[in-house]
Amino acid sequence: SNDQYSIWGGGGCGGANPTSGEPGGQGGTGAVILRYRIGTSRTGVAKASGGAISFYNGKTIHTFISPGQFIAPPTFNETVEYVVIGGGGAGAWDIGGGGGAGGFRAGTHPLSGPDTSAVNIGMGGRHFIQPDDNRDLHVGGASLWNCPGGGFQANGGGAGGIPPSPLEDGQAGASGGGGRGNRGSDGGNGTGTDKPGPATPSPSPSNSWGHQGGGGTSGYGAGGGGQNSGDNTEKGGNGGLGLQLPSTFHDPMSTVGYPGPGPSGYWFAGGGGGGGWSASNPSGTNIGGRGGAGPSGGNDYAGAGKGPPGPATHPGSWAEHNSGSGGGGASGASPRNGGAGGPGIILLAYPT
Repeated sequence: SNDQYSIWGGGGCGGANPTSGEPGGQGGTGAVILRYRIGTSRTGVAKASGGAISFYNGKTIHTFISPGQFIAPPTFNETVEYVVIGGGGAGAWDIGGGGGAGGFRAGTHPLSGPDTSAVNIGMGGRHFIQPDDNRDLHVGGASLWNCPGGGFQANGGGAGGIPPSPLEDGQAGASGGGGRGNRGSDGGNGTGTDKPGPATPSPSPSNSWGHQGGGGTSGYGAGGGGQNSGDNTEKGGNGGLGLQLPSTFHDPMSTVGYPGPGPSGYWFAGGGGGGGWSASNPSGTNIGGRGGAGPSGGNDYAGAGKGPPGPATHPGSWAEHNSGSGGGGASGASPRNGGAGGPGIILLAYPT
């Protein structure tokens, strides 16, 4: 056959205790299948091993969506272009704030073999099941390429704000979680650097791109600020816009990345949309914020989770697999569960 496949498996989620409501554990990353036609311009001999290997535009690309190793033999001597994205935080329950995005770190690094370096992929923050006040279980995990002379890490995003006070403020993370709605709460502290303008995301600062969490109901993405809700008692704020991969990784036959503004995909690390609720208009629609600042009536950007679109769908949406994006916050109607954050991803490339 002239088709090549790369397949990963993942674990399921643990069950919740139906009596106490205590949530089960977050499952592993889900299954992803990449398929592409092998042709003259898409073949090559990889100079290293590890992850899923593909060839595009004169580069060899190693994609990691689960922990592994990048193994460079003694003959390896290349400048490696890297993108390291942490896991997104979970959206919170009960008019909850959206989850913050994982940090987005990118740049180049010279590497000579022999070397075997560990690659760790940060899990997304597990979804909230009401009631649950331990937000440390719902923060995104750090992703790390632990190479010599480097050690490139991107921390996970913070979880959204939940009741009661003082937990209504968003949790700190690479991008902070959004504050709970209807309380005038603050967004979580973002330990990453706010990226100025639409310029290329590489190189990034050593603490990665990130952002402060949005006050009221919105989570923030790595690339820009989320929008505060105009009416915190009714409509949740949109999560912040994420970032697009550098052009090296824009393989049109790849399944990596998610839609964003413009015709191209390859977007990651968007903020989760905030939950919303209006006691005076409980049958209202479109009360949840969009994930990743997606357009009203359109798809959510960067694989981020949105707040519930109306009372018929109360939970916040989960972020997509390996998006590094935040989950959506829940509405104020039972079951009020928040969406899980998306696991991170690591991509490494060098000349074929």
